[in-house]
Amino acid sequence: MSWIFAIFDIIIFGGQTIAQQPMGNVFTILVLLPSISLGARRLHDINRSGWWLLLWCTIIGIIPLLYWACKPGDNQQNDYGPDFEAGKET
Repeated sequence: MSWIFAIFDIIIFGGQTIAQQPMGNVFTILVLLPSISLGARRLHDINRSGWWLLLWCTIIGIIPLLYWACKPGDNQQNDYGPDFEAGKET
């Protein structure tokens, strides 16, 4: 579900022109908290603190965040709770 939100965010925010910039600012404000929440949940899936999202403020910090976003979650319980996928059957 977080990938759908991220793609929607990129499509809407990335497609703004100069004339539509005020609407882009409103959209950014509206999606800021949900984006932070989804990022923290994703980091918890791989047993990392949500504070790691502050790496986004640095240019070099984007690289590990992108890697962690694509990395599969832990298969066992970690410090942030049980594996979300553990109860599902394939």
